[in-house]
Amino acid sequence: KMEEEPLLLNHDPSERILVRRRRRSRSFSPLIIVIVLIAALIGALIVAMVLERSWVVKTFAPQFRSWIVNLSVAGWFLLVGGVALGIITIIVLVVVFQTVTLKRSARRIRAMKKRHRTVQSIPQSEEMTPELKSRIASTSAVQLAEMIREGQVSSEAVTRYFCQRAKECGEKYNCLADENYTVAISEAKKLDEIFRSTGKVVGPLHGVPISLKDCFDLAGTDSTVGLIPRAFDPKEEDSPLIGLLKKAGAIMYIKTNDMQCLDGYESHNPIFGTVYNPYNIERSAGGSSGGEAALIAAGGSLIGLGSDIGGSIRMPAHYCGISGIKPTSKRISKIGWFSGRGQEAIPDSAGPMGRYVEDLIMIMRVIFSDAQCEFDPEIPPMSFREDLLKIPTERKLTIGYYKTDHHFDPCYANQRAVETVVEALRKDGHTVVPWELPDPTEIIFTIFALMDADGGKSMFEFLEGSEVVPALRNTLLVSYIPKSTRKLIGFILKLFGQKLLAESLTRTGEKSVFETWRLQKQRKEYQRNFFENWKKSNLDAVICPVNLTVGVPNGSQAKVPPINVSYTILYNMLDYPAGAVPIDHVTLDDIRHPRKIKNLYDRVTRSWEDETSVGMPVGVQVVTLPFQDELCLGVMDLIARLVPFRPKQF
Repeated sequence: KMEEEPLLLNHDPSERILVRRRRRSRSFSPLIIVIVLIAALIGALIVAMVLERSWVVKTFAPQFRSWIVNLSVAGWFLLVGGVALGIITIIVLVVVFQTVTLKRSARRIRAMKKRHRTVQSIPQSEEMTPELKSRIASTSAVQLAEMIREGQVSSEAVTRYFCQRAKECGEKYNCLADENYTVAISEAKKLDEIFRSTGKVVGPLHGVPISLKDCFDLAGTDSTVGLIPRAFDPKEEDSPLIGLLKKAGAIMYIKTNDMQCLDGYESHNPIFGTVYNPYNIERSAGGSSGGEAALIAAGGSLIGLGSDIGGSIRMPAHYCGISGIKPTSKRISKIGWFSGRGQEAIPDSAGPMGRYVEDLIMIMRVIFSDAQCEFDPEIPPMSFREDLLKIPTERKLTIGYYKTDHHFDPCYANQRAVETVVEALRKDGHTVVPWELPDPTEIIFTIFALMDADGGKSMFEFLEGSEVVPALRNTLLVSYIPKSTRKLIGFILKLFGQKLLAESLTRTGEKSVFETWRLQKQRKEYQRNFFENWKKSNLDAVICPVNLTVGVPNGSQAKVPPINVSYTILYNMLDYPAGAVPIDHVTLDDIRHPRKIKNLYDRVTRSWEDETSVGMPVGVQVVTLPFQDELCLGVMDLIARLVPFRPKQF
């Protein structure tokens, strides 16, 4: 006997109107205030000229003129200083008023979102016995789909189970955005009815619950990406990618928390707050797909969909001990999800995240289909290539590896993970050779310059009307620094031996069209050199670290800008498929291992390697040539079988 359905609140029209009014309202720029003050002064002078013959002017003008003429130099300084101080005071007051208003707005939106959360538990099906729960908790999505096909469990029972698990994980790790429980349970019932009446499943994902990063459009839910003006504005239709998964029988039951504007290596925004790592809530789940990674790691989801423009799938997967892949961007449609800011020099992509590589393969078989061509002309008609997937099982591979890119040296645990994989591959008969990565330092600076070529204008546009989290606020403040001042600060930093920080500061900032084209030419030249180096080495794949560190302490991005993504963003720029596979955990020996400190950034990241990092997951990155995504998945699956990861039980 089923209990009554959980009470879920729908979007309140009054709340939607409130947010839309806030969206239409524009923020007052300090420059606009100065212009208004100057216009008011000019207007006052015009009025004075018109009223020149009035008794007021005749009475007070001579006295005022005499006072002005007799002012001393000090008096003039005081007068000008007083006017300037008055203008500055007004600007500061307006900025403070705006900040307080946006913070109050964010608190109100958070309160509204909390009221839309399910308070009580999700009623469970009687068929969901403790033994079945235990089995589902440790199974893969592939095995779950098989259980549903064989009639061992219903889609509804599975959906109710994961809705409840997601709710519990959300309360512990703050990893959820919008809920879709009622719709998901309803869709599961329909799938069960189809299965009962026909004895067939609708597709390979029949009844499998899938979680979604908040950036993907799902009918009836918001896609806020942490921006207040986008709250309580539910999408009317699904993203075409979501449509493909639904057509294969998948059930979308939850959307997960992410980084504001998807810009950072943590996941924090003013609407849903900070995502905590299930392995240690004092540490970050990564960004920007941190909510997705945390939910999957904690058992609230078996498989989900994330996005990646600088490592936003791979870094959270590495931080939380799961697998994830960033496919070749040209094989994934950008329609129907928050994708980039208009720049295409560093392409973003979307891909699956899960505890098992076989689950990623199942999802990519659905997404990599000719069906994408029907709604997006930019996607080539290229289906999933089973021949590439089988290569690692049919012949021995030649794999290159590197433990450091010499731009940033990773922590010892990350280097040890690469060594572990190299040893396992060699024992399995594969040829694994050290590979010298073409000098990435110059191209990394080029990447950051291209990402910031608009001087942060597109980011400011997105953030208008929304509270800005500290992690982004400090980064945006740099955009205000004039080019000449950047050069001066950079010169001073170099005098103190901080060449890396100096270059990061001076290379970014607004660029002209000519400067941008020159940077794009440099990018093309590096892509060509990288490919030639790869082919000369006759490589099938490359193994390397995912990041400098393991999961960082919460709030790190507010102190350290996101320039630590060189290991991941390089393959966004090259547009090579790249995935993360969990290997091991941090040990005491790892954090005690000596590490050379070359600059201030090394000193800060070294401080994160304390005893609280012991037990955190450690992964490696797998890279293959463009459009060889299936080979990348095959190598990831090979590594997962050779070096089994032992996840923490939640």
